Amino acid sequence: MLHGPGGRLVAIDPRPAWGDPDFDAVDWALDGVSCAAELAERAGRLAELVPGLRADRLRDWAGALGALTGEARLRAGHEDARTRFLLGS
Repeated sequence: MLHGPGGRLVAIDPRPAWGDPDFDAVDWALDGVSCAAELAERAGRLAELVPGLRADRLRDWAGALGALTGEARLRAGHEDARTRFLLGS
């Protein structure tokens, strides 16, 4: 958020959030991942690069939100390893 004209707030992030910063990084953690080892590695690398980001919290958010992504992939006909991983099977 930035201060805009007249002291009004202007959103510059297409998905702004006021809360757990690890939630904002979940899309980058899950992108293209098809197994738990890949997710752990990605979460660890992101946590090293982003101050304040926690790999464990990022993995937790990925587990919670992965089902939403997996369900959408399944409805679109993607029955592959990535979809199965996201759905927890």
